[in-house]
Parts: sequence; C-alpha cells; structure tokens
Amino acid sequence: MKYQKLIFLLAVIFGTITMLVSCGNCNDSAASDTTKSSSTPPIATGIEVKGLPESGILEYHIGTSPDLSGLSVRVLFSDGTAKEVPMTEKMLIDFDPTLESQVVTVQFNNLTTTINMRVMLRTELIDAFEAACAALADKNSLKRSDLPALREVNSAYNALTAREIEAADTKAKNDFFAMLTAMDRVLGSIYLTDAPLVMRDTFTTKSYDWKATFITNIAEWQSRNGVLFADQLTYHDNGTSYLVYNKKYSRIDGVTCDARLSSDGTFVGLCVGIHDIGFYYPRINISSSGKLRAELYQYRNGAMQRLGYADLTADSHSNESWYNLAIYFKNDNVCFAVDGKTVCVISANGDDKYNSGGVGFRVIRGNGEFDNFTVYGVEAEEPASVPTTFTDSFSDETIGASPNYWIESVDRDDWKVASIGNKSAYGTAATDSLSQTWLHGFSKDPIFKSSLYVKANTPNGQVGIAVRMNIDTAFLMAGYDFKEGKWFIFATQGPDFPTQKFYSPSASFGLETWYELELIAIGNSATLKVNGSTVIEANGTIAHNCKGRAALFANGVEAYFTDITYVMTEGSHVQDGLIEYTILPNTFHNCAEIEEAPNGHLVLVANKDVLISTDKGLTFTNKNASAYADSRYGGYSTIIKLHDGKYIRVLSDMQIDQSNDLKNWTKLSSIIPASELKDGYGNIVAIYHVNTATEIKLSNGTYRLFIPLAFRKYNANGSIIGHNTRIFYSDNGGMSWRESQNSVKDIYPDYDDNTSWAESKVVNCTDGTLRLYYTRNKVGHIAYTESHNNGVSWTGFYTYDEFACSMSSFAVYPDPKDPSIWYMVFVNNPPYVNGLIYPRSHLVLMRSENGKDWSEVLDLDFVEEVGIAGKSHNIYQFIDPSLYINDDYVYITYGRSLSADESAHNQQRIAYIRIDREKLNM
Repeated sequence: MKYQKLIFLLAVIFGTITMLVSCGNCNDSAASDTTKSSSTPPIATGIEVKGLPESGILEYHIGTSPDLSGLSVRVLFSDGTAKEVPMTEKMLIDFDPTLESQVVTVQFNNLTTTINMRVMLRTELIDAFEAACAALADKNSLKRSDLPALREVNSAYNALTAREIEAADTKAKNDFFAMLTAMDRVLGSIYLTDAPLVMRDTFTTKSYDWKATFITNIAEWQSRNGVLFADQLTYHDNGTSYLVYNKKYSRIDGVTCDARLSSDGTFVGLCVGIHDIGFYYPRINISSSGKLRAELYQYRNGAMQRLGYADLTADSHSNESWYNLAIYFKNDNVCFAVDGKTVCVISANGDDKYNSGGVGFRVIRGNGEFDNFTVYGVEAEEPASVPTTFTDSFSDETIGASPNYWIESVDRDDWKVASIGNKSAYGTAATDSLSQTWLHGFSKDPIFKSSLYVKANTPNGQVGIAVRMNIDTAFLMAGYDFKEGKWFIFATQGPDFPTQKFYSPSASFGLETWYELELIAIGNSATLKVNGSTVIEANGTIAHNCKGRAALFANGVEAYFTDITYVMTEGSHVQDGLIEYTILPNTFHNCAEIEEAPNGHLVLVANKDVLISTDKGLTFTNKNASAYADSRYGGYSTIIKLHDGKYIRVLSDMQIDQSNDLKNWTKLSSIIPASELKDGYGNIVAIYHVNTATEIKLSNGTYRLFIPLAFRKYNANGSIIGHNTRIFYSDNGGMSWRESQNSVKDIYPDYDDNTSWAESKVVNCTDGTLRLYYTRNKVGHIAYTESHNNGVSWTGFYTYDEFACSMSSFAVYPDPKDPSIWYMVFVNNPPYVNGLIYPRSHLVLMRSENGKDWSEVLDLDFVEEVGIAGKSHNIYQFIDPSLYINDDYVYITYGRSLSADESAHNQQRIAYIRIDREKLNM
C-alpha cells in the first residue's frame, strides 16, 4: 500500500512538471485563453441532427414510433467544439404518429431545431389495392350485385395513407373513381343517367371545406382511416351533430354517400337542399329488433316531418356494415334509396328550391362514419365582385404624428410617421410586447404588400404584416423571426385553437435595409414573398379562413413600413376616422348602451357596470362613474332620452323610471302588471332587449314612445320554445301605457307556440307608415309588419330577403340632424339551416333615408365560423348590438365572444366602435 501511494504521488508530481514544461512553449495569449476556458466553461449555442437519410426526411410507419437508431444530436458550443449524444424519442417534443407528414421540434437542454418527418410507404398495401381494383375493373359493366366487391376495393383504398395513394398506380386510381361513379349511376338508375358529377370527397385527408357550425353540434368530426368519423360518445351520449359543406348548388340531381352506424342506437343521415327554410333529411338506424329502418324527413319552419320510411329486412345488419344512402331529385319528385333499393318517392309540391342549396351530414345519439360523399348537379356561381385597392405611402402625413386610417389599441400609442432616408414611413420603436396597428377594411382573400425597414432588433424580435385579423388572437401573419433566423407564416383561429407555424429555411436579415414583403391569402393557402421571391408556401393547410383586417406588427423590433398596397378582392373599403377596442376586457358583458348626460359626458351602462367618457368616447373609465350608480341594473339595458330632455329607462320587471340627469331616478310606471311577468311554471316570460325603446313624432305633433316586449314560451322542461311580441306605447312620456290592438299572434302566418318573434324595434317612415322590424325569427331574414294608424294596430307580414339574419338582436337609431334618416346595426348572416345554424359572424351598419329602403354603409366586424367538439354553439359570435348617434360621432357597442365558455354565448366582452360622421362613407 505504501508503494502504491508513492507511485501515485510521483505520477502527480511528474505529470505537473510535464504540463508546466509544455505550457512554457506557449505564447502568453494562449496561456491566458487556457486559463480563461478553465474558469468559464463553453456555452452550448445550438444543436443539429446527424445521421438523417440523404433526403433529409426521417420516415416512420403510421401510428408507430420512428426508428432512431443511427441518429444523434450534435451539440455546438461557443468555443467551436461539439459533442454528440444518441437521439431519443423524448427529444421529439411534438411528434404525432397519426400524422401523414410533419415538421417536428427536436429539443436537448433547452436548445431546439426541427426535422421533417413523413410516413413510410407500405408497398404490400399498395399492391393489394391495385390488385383488387384490377380484378373488378376487368368487368365490362358493373351491376348492383358488384357492390360488395366494390366495397372491398374501397376498404383497400382506405387502408392507404395519402402518400401511399399518391404512389399508387394512376390507372388503378382512375379505375377506382370511375367504378364509384358507375356504381352511383347503376344504383341511381334514371335519376343519375346524365347528371354531371360536381363534387366527391373520399376523406383521405382533412378538408377545410366542411364546417361544423351548428348550434347543436357536439361531435368531433375527424378524417381518419380514409373515412369521415363523427365522434359524439367521447363528449356526449345523446345529442345531435351536423357538418355542412361550404359550397351551394343551383341544381342537385342527386347526393350519394356510404354510411356506417358506429354505435348502438345511432341515427346517421344526410342534409340535402339546405336553405334558410329547411332541408331534406334521409337517415338510417338499426332498431332494437335488428331491422334497418330507412326514413326520409323534411325540416320546415322549425319542425321535422317524416315523409316516408321502410324497414329493410332482406340482409343482415350490424354496426360493421356499410350502406349506400342516396337522395335523388327529378321532375318535382324526391326519391330516397338505400343500396339501390327505393325507400320512398314523394312530391316536392312545386317547391322551387327543392333541388338546390347546401349539403351535409346529421348524426344523432352516437357515432357515425361516412365515405365517398358525392354530389351530382350544378354548383352555384358566386356573385362576381370587383376588387378594391388601398394604398398609403404616408407622404401626406405629419412626421411624428399618427396617420389617417391606421388604428391602434386605445391603451397604446407606439406607432408614428417618421422620415427614413428619402421615404416617409410608419413605424414603432422596439417594444417589450407585441404591438400592432391595423386598417378597418375586410378581406378573406387579400393581397397585402409593404416595404419593411428594421433599424434595430432584440434577439427574440419578430416583425411583419398580417391579414384576416379578427379578434386580437385570430390572424394570418407573416414576417421575420430573429430568434429562429427564418421567415415565417403563423395562423390561428383564436385562443381555443393551436397556432399553425410555417418556417422558411434559415435566412439572413440585414438591418437598415429595405425589404419588399407580399402576403397572398387564397382560401386555405398562403404565400409569403420577399423581394419578389417566394420564401414560404402553405398550400391547403391554413385553418383560419375568414374575412379580417390588414395589420402591421412588431415585437422587440424598431421597424418602419411604407408603400402599403392592400387589395381587397371582395370589393371592401378602408374606413377612416374610426377607433375600435374592447371595453372592460376582463369582465363578462354581452351588451352595453350609451347615452349622453346633460353635461356632455357619455354614460355607458353594461349590465351592472357603469362607465363614463369625458373625451367624446375616445376612452371610458369608471372614475367618477359612481355619480351614475343609480342607473345600475342587471340584464339588458334600455335607456332613451326623450324630446323634452328627460331620460326613461326600463327595468327587468318592466318598471319605468324617469330622470333629468341620468343620476337621480324616480319610478314612473309599469308597462305590464306583475301578474304577467311569469308563466304558470314560475319562469319570467317578459323580456326586452338593448335599444328597444323609440320615440316618434306623429303627424298631429304628439310624441309617442314605443316599447315592444317579447313574451317567451316555455315547455314543461323549462326550455324556451318560442316568442310572442306585444307592442306597448305611451303618449305622456311613459306615465301610462296602452297596448296595440293586435299582437304578432294575429299577424304571423300559421303562428303556434314554436313561432319565434322577438327583439323588435319601431321605425317611422317618411310616408307616415310605422314599421315593426325584428330579427329573431325562423324565416332567416329581417322581417317586419306595418301600422297605418300610428301603432294602434298592425297588419301584414313581410321579409327583406336580401338581408339575412341569424337569430340575433339589432339596433336602430334616428339621425339627430335629420330624424327621417335611420341607422341600423344587425348581425348579417344566413342561418343556413333554419333553427339550427346561427353563425353570427358578420356585423354591419345600414342606413335608410325613408325608414323602408336600406343600404349597407360599412362592415363593422367579422369573426370565424368555428366550433369545438363537446360545445353546442359557435365560439366566436356577435350579439345584442347598440347604437347611439350625436352630431359628431356614431357610437356602436356589441357583445363579442373571445373564447369558448360554458355559457351559450361564450366569453362575451363589450366591443366598441366610434366613427367620425364626417368621414363615414355613405
């Protein structure tokens, strides 16, 4: 042991001497570097993946983990050294084995890089499909008896991934699709002999052409294993789900589809001929006795009526069986067939819309699957639009000021006009968070160009341009990411959805250099060009596909933009003199109403919150709002200033209060007795909405105050099934009330308890007629009735077919400069399927010079029509708009949902717009 210690000690001594001698031959700087490196270890600066195939793409079998043997991660250090570690699956932080192809992030010790991955070709499955297809294609003609064999070919096709389908023999694929069409014509007999095929979806890949925007949708709709799968049971065990194609057809000869009942007790079917008045609904279900029941329904005016049915007992039926559902239209007849067997033929009774409209699916009480959805007929032509172009070089703007047209959030003032060389530009100093400025002009398929100049950046900075901007968290943006060192395209539908990210290869970016950016969005595709060259293409993969604003953005970057060109292909225009933002962004509110106090302050009442503005509506605050605390109340707000300067408000118990200053209120009257507030079940039935009251000067000089009240109809389960509206008026400023001699029960054709007539407002027309407009109806358009005796009675039922509405309230307000002119704000959406789809995604400002003829003035807002599984309503929607107008501005408030929630209208916030009247385009 003593000898071992001695040897070790000598080794240490001689080793030290050797090291000192060796260092003696080094220069001073080298010695200094060595000393420095021993005290400050090198820093890991990046990673790269080694061992990838020559293609640079790592392949894997669908649904399985990739083979990572032979792959390593090379870690790069600040001193130029590197080390390699074996690659493990844990390093693939966002790998999804179910995807066809993907860009995957590789992470090691907080350092990241990306690799491209795709599924491997399974040649044995490709061969099986080609062989099955060839065997059936050898037949001279197909017969109904060949349907099982064709389904075997279809099964082999569905087993392939999209990449494997691409690799399959072209002739085999052409033969397969030709056989599908031939079988449709065999089963369709006389109906499809000469009918043109206009659409087929085999659901091989996800398509953004389908929209689950029904209020009653609870399913997760997925394209998986070559079929469309409606999964309800994961979220609910007894509900209804819809999926609708986003194109319409001017003529439908037939719709065919293979369908499978994937769970017990499920009903699966098609929706065909979708209009705002209804649709046809052929469906199948396996009864408890094992019979396959096929039924044809028609949905009209809020009710589902069965037109015919048959029990198909010749074959065995199970949840594993596929069935061909087909509905045909010819010579005013509608035919429903299953596997070529006629279930029923009924007359359309002269309905001129019976064979046109939209198409889709309906699943009830479980899961269902669909394949080979095919439409025969003629696609409807979209109305032609003339593109409009907005340009801005900022040459006519004041240096250091905010320019015309461009908008910022009210709590920021980052962006100013500056002089950059010989150019006027619009930009911002580097900020510590995302800063954006935008144009109030909407387009879904825009071209947006800008020159970009970056003066300084932070390591994590981002800068660029954006289109389709709706709420702050829904956008399609493109620009440069200084952290990644790459150009990018980001897109998201909102906070409830992931952000899609697309990067270019690594690219340098020069400071104090002008770059020409061009972002082109068409449907579900987007392209970014830099200096005329394409750097990123995202083809058919962009989920966010909605009209929105154009914007500039910067985050941690001092950036300047000029030579703006914004092409709005739909013919929109950019509005100047407008501000828009969210009031009380952290507080739930679905509506608000504005009135002007005698001192010129604007008072905003939002349910139980009160805010005031002392700067003509530029900002609102609760500071000093306590002076108006008496005006706080829950529910909807209806406050109106009468011709004599007094204010009237309606409380939720239909009590009328009066004030001279919006501060001190006294009870004046009640519109209805307390006994009429509730029904026999104890439900509160009487309701009004925001901006309900209007005051009208009659020809005899009397001022008549109108308040239409809606009375809800409940069933025994406590669900609202309909509304009836009664019109009340007062000739003494609300001290006493009379009711019109008739209600809408006497006016609406075929009125019953399921009829919905609510959210009404009275407008006086220049010819002396009064109109009661309303939007909560089941006809799908703004509707109205008229009075020719100043509201004593009402007669007639009429609709504006060109003004679709979607079961949402609206607002009207007379022009204080000319009371014959009226403005209207309403949610302008077709309901698609009456009573089932209410997208509520488009808010518009209208104007009338006579109370009768209305024209559009301005698009106010758009949001995406989108839902999520397990929720029975659209996420993003507008409700309960309100109007106030004075000599200077038009003030608009409305409820806008920012994210999903358990409530029917989701996370509602008060959206606010103020428009300078002098700049409002008429």
